Amino acid sequence: MGADFTYVVARLRAIEASMPDSSWFQRLARTTEDSLLAVLREHFRGFEEIQSVHEFDDALERERVSYLDLLSKIIPDEKYTYFIKKSYDFDNLIRTWKGKKLDEEAHLYLCGNIHPDIVKSAVEHESLLDLPEYLKDLYEVLEGSYEASQDISDAQFVGESLKLQHLLSTAPDGDAKRYVTQIIDLENIKTFIRLKRIPLRKNVPECVWIPGGEIDEWRLKKLFQEGEEEFLAYLKLTSYRNVIAGELDSSTPLWRVQTLLDRSRLELLRESRYQFFSFMPVLYHVELYELNLRLVRTIITGILNRLQED
Repeated sequence: MGADFTYVVARLRAIEASMPDSSWFQRLARTTEDSLLAVLREHFRGFEEIQSVHEFDDALERERVSYLDLLSKIIPDEKYTYFIKKSYDFDNLIRTWKGKKLDEEAHLYLCGNIHPDIVKSAVEHESLLDLPEYLKDLYEVLEGSYEASQDISDAQFVGESLKLQHLLSTAPDGDAKRYVTQIIDLENIKTFIRLKRIPLRKNVPECVWIPGGEIDEWRLKKLFQEGEEEFLAYLKLTSYRNVIAGELDSSTPLWRVQTLLDRSRLELLRESRYQFFSFMPVLYHVELYELNLRLVRTIITGILNRLQED
């Protein structure tokens, strides 16, 4: 029998009721730089610990750590929080590896299962002894891919693919597997459209399609030989017809495609938010929280760079 998430869902629904709504985000977008901290502190305690809005990355990471620490305390089985946090471990190693190749400082998450300093030290010294097997495998895959292609972006893509395949194979239950399957499909949809719009190469490599989604690799390969319109028509026959196909067409700009796909991750989970004996409402709230953090970061960045409100 699976874990009982009744108490967890009740706590998360209470948290959701106090989260900022669309009108607050619109007000934030109209706020001047001098007033940003005051408005942000209305909903995000992480901003109470900084003196300048330019430290927003630190504040947002404090928010994320605080939220995931709460989940760790209230979720009855630690394998579920381990699953959630594992994604941040993959991201930290990929970012550290990429930063080393580019001689740049990487922004790392503090909320994974493995402390970012351990990940950073392992990559910098090329000593993997302190890393779990899944990060050792990731490092070897990144290095092998880069050695073969001499392309950091290609290696990073292979690393992201390995992350999703690992999460799919180690998901703690069927709900978690379905969640990862949806992410894989959305990533493949994004890749399909991006490659159709920006033909960077004549031949699409086999590894570009991440296995494990509802849309089979062979289907993606076959559709890629046709046009984007045929692919969008096919989406109307899948589980993504309501969350994507209605707004996505060949004229949708790439930046909006990314926005639609990000929102779709949340929409696919929304119907499960009132379930009590399922892990899906927890995943919904994690996605909602991450979406809010991304929105805050986007708005702050836009204001600091003097962009127009829209």
